[in-house]
Amino acid sequence: FPVTIITQDDIISAINSIGGGATTLSDGRKVVAVNDTAISLGSATCKTIFITALIGNTNPVVIRGSGVVYNEATRTGKLMYPGDALTISIDNLSKVFVNGVAGDGVSFSYTS
Repeated sequence: FPVTIITQDDIISAINSIGGGATTLSDGRKVVAVNDTAISLGSATCKTIFITALIGNTNPVVIRGSGVVYNEATRTGKLMYPGDALTISIDNLSKVFVNGVAGDGVSFSYTS
């Protein structure tokens, strides 16, 4: 699987390149508790979220809004394999959900 390592310097450079004006960098981790049950990344005001699928995942996860579906027959969202990274510009963590197999998840950093 491809592995992307994002450092704090990478995040700061990305913020500066888009004129983010962020003053805080925070982080978190979300793991799916029940197969094919979407969970929100949390609830915090933000500007940009940097999401990475956990290296230890045994399956891909999907990222999208509240309607994200993992089931392959009706899957919606951005499919992320272990180590894949994604950047989303949005105003609140509560609008971003992860779905997948129980035990798999994502880590994330966000600016505010």
